[in-house]
Amino acid sequence: MRSIAYMHIPFLHSAAHVLLDPDLRGTSFAAVNKNTVIGVSPELFAAGVLPGATRRHARQACPGAVFVDQEPDAYPRLANKVWDICYEHTPLVEPIAVDGAFADFTGCGDVPAIADSIVVESKDKAGLEVRIGLAGNRLIARIAAEADVGMGVSGGVGAGLGVGVAVGPYPEQVITVASGLEERFLSKLPVGSLWPLSPETVDKLLKLGINTVGQLQAVPLSMLTSQLGEAGLAAHLLSRGIDRSPVRAAYPEETIECSMSFDFPVCEWPDLEQCLRVCASEIAARLIASGSRAVSCIELELDMAQLASAAGGVAPDGAGNSSGSRDIRSSGPVLKRHYFRRPTDSLPKIMRAVIHAAEGRVSGPVSAIRVRASGLVAPAAVQLSIFGPAAQPEPGQRELEHAIESIREKFGARSVTTANTLVRSRHDRMLAESLL
Repeated sequence: MRSIAYMHIPFLHSAAHVLLDPDLRGTSFAAVNKNTVIGVSPELFAAGVLPGATRRHARQACPGAVFVDQEPDAYPRLANKVWDICYEHTPLVEPIAVDGAFADFTGCGDVPAIADSIVVESKDKAGLEVRIGLAGNRLIARIAAEADVGMGVSGGVGAGLGVGVAVGPYPEQVITVASGLEERFLSKLPVGSLWPLSPETVDKLLKLGINTVGQLQAVPLSMLTSQLGEAGLAAHLLSRGIDRSPVRAAYPEETIECSMSFDFPVCEWPDLEQCLRVCASEIAARLIASGSRAVSCIELELDMAQLASAAGGVAPDGAGNSSGSRDIRSSGPVLKRHYFRRPTDSLPKIMRAVIHAAEGRVSGPVSAIRVRASGLVAPAAVQLSIFGPAAQPEPGQRELEHAIESIREKFGARSVTTANTLVRSRHDRMLAESLL
């Protein structure tokens, strides 16, 4: 029997902004991305404002609401403190959202006690309230952690869902769904709670008059597959709490780092630039040595010899292929990230990214620099050419390569991959997985 946990940080965004601006503590405020609320404080949540609302709706619900611009890099840095705590108990930690991560505690000991300790340490070390769902699979664990208290799945015996949960020191924060009660736990929930289902599938189920998971459980599999195809099989299995997907080790993120510290702080830009070039060269060399992997993000950290705030504007896009650079406001070291549109192992691109990340950020003598490459991905697998030998390009080859590059640039490096030599239908694969 697997022991899967899902850690959910309900007010991560507001906690991060309170650390940046303590005056926000106790106020009704929302973090916004343009006109959309992405996070709310507990006080604003109590007024009925949820993430996804607009500024206008938030003001209508709470006229005194305060709005602050998002700080995209501050949220994962704070959440990582919780994932670090989880990583002390198991190497199988898989963040899937900025405020949520799975962990597989199978064979790690007393799982409820581990969950309780994570709740305590998260509060003590990071100042974060964490809700943890415990179950035998990812589906149930996440639903339990994100369910509203009013649904009756937390605090002793769930009256609303009739599900027995383990009672511990933190009944409102650690919710355990016992083995064998998955179907009963899900039955009264809306079908949209089955988060692995696509929005299109949920919409089709609603149009068929299937509003709750209990109603979905009553529909014969043959009818579901005739109406929805292979998505019907997935809905059938999920409605019964069947989810065999594994927790994949995805934390901490693999990185390549190069750092320098100076006995005498570097004061001149040409000297600092030369050091940055050396670090970039080291990063590129280690990328090649590790198997010709590519990097998605370059992070530069500068330690100033004297405490001073960063000066200057945002560095220009020197790499020529960045989707943007974002500052991380902090009273500590100056930190800058540069994101590539496509993963790259090109030394010139990496070097330009590092140098441009530093330009405009140096406000005094530099005592240390750290360059970190993250988002490492494997290169595309080698595939036989469909046009024949590479030395003899045929008409259409260049057009195809250009089209593939355009697709990857727009939709990501993994949007076009090499084909498998053995082709099987998705329907066959799903049927096989359901019988395992």
